[in-house]
Amino acid sequence: MNAATSSNIPVRRSLTRRRSLARVSAAALLGLTLSFAPVAVPQAQAANASVQAMEREAAERAERRRPFMVLFPAGVAVLTLVLVLTVKRRR
Repeated sequence: MNAATSSNIPVRRSLTRRRSLARVSAAALLGLTLSFAPVAVPQAQAANASVQAMEREAAERAERRRPFMVLFPAGVAVLTLVLVLTVKRRR
């Protein structure tokens, strides 16, 4: 008697559950990438000197954050890979 058939654990996930997981992960990935999109103000609206100064400060802050913004997707990719390998090893 096979160990998989003797227990109550299903051998395979249903196809609809896999598709819903793929949809949720795709939506989460899209949401994360859109949350990092920069907001731009047209130069015609930035005629005021104080607005231009604030835009320069925001650009400097964005430049300082750039290395961390590169590390975040890399960290997410590594975490996803670790989780996938862990789940596959359990099967």
